[in-house]
Amino acid sequence: MATRWNELTPQTIAGILFIVIGATFISYMLIVIGQKNLRPTVAGMYNYVQPVVACIVAICCGMESLNLPDKGRRSSPDLHRRVPRHRQQKPTGPGES
Repeated sequence: MATRWNELTPQTIAGILFIVIGATFISYMLIVIGQKNLRPTVAGMYNYVQPVVACIVAICCGMESLNLPDKGRRSSPDLHRRVPRHRQQKPTGPGES
């Protein structure tokens, strides 16, 4: 499973660099600047608003879709499945069976 670096396209390399530099490093730097310049409540709200904004952007860009489950069907069939409990066996000593 070795990576074939010579087969990476310039678009792929640009995407990796954007994720590493743009989405990681710059966002961490902006958080530090925000914590210095903003009130704590405003900086704390960022944690709660960020997932909502990310979902909206992903839906608008066509990367995700928002679908409601059918009324007659549960969204997750394994949600309420019971897992059988196994009885714990007592350890048997020498001569016991």
